Amino acid sequence: MGRRGRPPYPDILTPRQWEVLDLVRRGLSDQEIADALDLTLGGAKYHVSEILTKLGVASREEAAAWQPPEGRPTRWGRALALSLAVKIAGAAVVIAAAAGVACSRGARFAQTTAATPGSHPSSRTWRSLRR
Repeated sequence: MGRRGRPPYPDILTPRQWEVLDLVRRGLSDQEIADALDLTLGGAKYHVSEILTKLGVASREEAAAWQPPEGRPTRWGRALALSLAVKIAGAAVVIAAAAGVACSRGARFAQTTAATPGSHPSSRTWRSLRR
């Protein structure tokens, strides 16, 4: 049986934790963070606690001053690359589907316009229209 819950996020912090860290860097209190992000006070405290743990710092001030190590992609590095790859793949799928639909409609259109009254599969319709 596999692991339960949300898979681990590939970055140091989750996107929500980056938002909270930004507010910590602006000097907001837990209550102000909760109000700004529409969280409960407990939710804001939890995010701040997780940030301190993940960054390996002891205080909010240290977290506010923390910078990612050199050479390590920040939240935008991998996230943007992945986002761009997903968008390109999605666009390719949409284009391929549109091309497939266009080809199938074009083939049906060519079939129906090239058919003569006696050779069309629904020749009874053609006969009934000619009368």
